[in-house]
Amino acid sequence: ATLELLRELNFIADDALEMLGRLNGPAHLDIETDDAAEVRVLVTLARSAETAISYASADGLRLQTAGAEVYELATTYPALTWRVTAGSLSASAATDIIKNIGLQLNTLVCDSGLQCHMVLDASIPSVTIDGTSAREVSVTGQLTADFADTLRVTLEAASMSAKALLSESWSIASLQLVKQQDLAVLFSEAGLEASGKSLHLQLQDLKVGTDLVATLPLTLRDFSLASDGLRTAGGFDIAAAGASLTYGASSVVVPPASGSFKLFADQDDALAGEVHATLGSSGQSLQGVVNIALDPDRTTVQVDNASLDFDKSALSKRLKRWPHAWDVVAGRALVQGEFEISDGPDGSEMTGSAEVSLIELAGHYNDIVAAGISGKLPIRLKASNNILIGPETIRVELLDVGVPVEKLHAVVAFDGNSNIAHIDDLGFALLGGTVAAAPFSYRLQDASADLNVRLNAIQLPLMAQLADFEDIEVTGTVSGELPVEIEGTNVRIVDGKLASDAPGGVIRYSPGATSTDTSALGLATKALSNLHYESLTSDVTYTRAGDLILKMRLKGSNPEYDPLQPVILNLGIENNIPQLLRSLQASRDIEDIIEQRH
Repeated sequence: ATLELLRELNFIADDALEMLGRLNGPAHLDIETDDAAEVRVLVTLARSAETAISYASADGLRLQTAGAEVYELATTYPALTWRVTAGSLSASAATDIIKNIGLQLNTLVCDSGLQCHMVLDASIPSVTIDGTSAREVSVTGQLTADFADTLRVTLEAASMSAKALLSESWSIASLQLVKQQDLAVLFSEAGLEASGKSLHLQLQDLKVGTDLVATLPLTLRDFSLASDGLRTAGGFDIAAAGASLTYGASSVVVPPASGSFKLFADQDDALAGEVHATLGSSGQSLQGVVNIALDPDRTTVQVDNASLDFDKSALSKRLKRWPHAWDVVAGRALVQGEFEISDGPDGSEMTGSAEVSLIELAGHYNDIVAAGISGKLPIRLKASNNILIGPETIRVELLDVGVPVEKLHAVVAFDGNSNIAHIDDLGFALLGGTVAAAPFSYRLQDASADLNVRLNAIQLPLMAQLADFEDIEVTGTVSGELPVEIEGTNVRIVDGKLASDAPGGVIRYSPGATSTDTSALGLATKALSNLHYESLTSDVTYTRAGDLILKMRLKGSNPEYDPLQPVILNLGIENNIPQLLRSLQASRDIEDIIEQRH
């Protein structure tokens, strides 16, 4: 019966649907003059089930309090404005969005209108807002609630935490509000809105998809957030300190990032948005700009001048718990590209293109060292998530496997549909000569390839020095062809051929044998003591066990004995190459090689 009167007298909000309550206890009223004067009424209440006040509004808010022990009403006679204060009281609330809110209110001050100030401690067991749910939400702080037109709640000096936040595309294990400035929260028929000057959040275990997990200290600047997505904009900062990022089994060192975000309605009133982010800063190992455009049916990601500097931090240090035997420790990689994510017949599809520039990269695979890796790799993502790379030339100044392979170059192309890399124009310098291969394909599925390698002018003195043959001197070069089969980590050569280049060379072998030795070995030793060969041929076999078998045939003469007497020798040489390379690798330092070449 009094609701309309109270509304007309500005005692309650215009949109109040009901306001019920019962106050029990002694009241004292003093009016000492007919002139305008302050009137104070002190009501002392007894604790009882009947001591309750409930309030409901058109915004869907329902509030019920069990009441405080003491209420004090202050007004100025005969004005209609008033103020009620109370010490501490428990309450419960519900809205159309949040169904169950437990409240502890301290230092309550309510003015006519209706506007209330209080110290709030609220707990929400569970809540779901526009498809996003959370559990164990708690909020504390100094709160102002204005009921005049539509409910507007402002929080100051607030803290907040929530657990198990979940949506269709992401989840967060826990969220904590560390500190804020000028935070305001608005409940209305349109949903929940929040705005503020700054909001410092700690996100624990943010999961996107099945492989990406992040823990981030996130700061929002000059922001507005709306539960319906509209009127959402602001800036953000992500500090590197305290941040972690894992993808699959690898943990990534997170660079600092800053940028802005915005969500809005497009021409068709569908939700669209923009995200602009700058990664790293001057002097950081990772820098770049990422722009994301969010449309209802597609997401566009643009990467601009992204740079990863391995001189400042090796790849294994940027990815913690690095599980691989290889690493990149020097040089830079630049990325420029644009990709689009859209819904396809088999789910989300990514299309687009990028160019990855490799600038003087250096690294190693176990004890194999590579330095001076350069080139540009054009990458294209086609429909059905097919990736195409190249063709483009990649150059490696040094590949040290124990033996220096220099000036390596190859035209590389990769087709994701077939999972095959196509290699063309492969060539490099080795042991004073050159090596080239006819075009071939490397099948990534079983790590296999068949290729024909052409050797040209390989220096025999360097080969002898490499094999550490004792008491032997040799001159000349050899060339030939080697059919190579690669199966995983196994390499095999069958029916390879080598032959000396004109005009031949000289072999001098001096093991200390005497000239009186007439055995076959003695005669061979005499012939090799100063053999001027005009031809040297060899069959080459390389087994899966790593044994190199050379069956050599030498034709020439020894001028110290009978220059007119031809000498023809058949020799067999066998050596285990992996064992030889391990010995050579153990004698050099990987870091020294990279430092000298970089």
